[in-house]
Amino acid sequence: MQIAMQFVSVALLMSLTAGTVQADSHMSSEKLIINDKEITCDDETYLKPTLDGLVTTFENYKSCNEETQMYTLEVSGYETELQAGKNGNSNKYGLGMMCEGGNMYYIFTEDTEQATWDALKASPPDQKKVVLKCLIKEGSAGGGGGDGASTTSPAVRATVGMMGMVGTAMLA
Repeated sequence: MQIAMQFVSVALLMSLTAGTVQADSHMSSEKLIINDKEITCDDETYLKPTLDGLVTTFENYKSCNEETQMYTLEVSGYETELQAGKNGNSNKYGLGMMCEGGNMYYIFTEDTEQATWDALKASPPDQKKVVLKCLIKEGSAGGGGGDGASTTSPAVRATVGMMGMVGTAMLA
């Protein structure tokens, strides 16, 4: 039993920390190259400091809407809706944020064209020109306009309860 619980906790930890690079068939086949170096989400020089800086910003992340690329932060009971999208560029690459499946990603695109960013406003987002996407914050699944589960939802309570049991089993 204890080995099974440790396996579950390791699997959960891996699923939460791994997968920062989301390479899938919907993304561009181009690689992100800066100064003749291929950049990944784990790159200590270029990307890790930026991603680490976004952690505190997204502590209060609640949900997002793929079709509008709007995301919600909640602080002290007040919700603020903000626009994800293009934040600038790095030479030929566009950079910014994207919402997909309830999660927020920091992304690089093949170009800086507005049409590339507008294409992300779909469910699921059109990622043909996304060359790199790094997970910023996991949120509620559901893609479209759903707000996701609240903290009083049975699914959230079940997940919190399961994590408590996993933690207790690991201490035993």
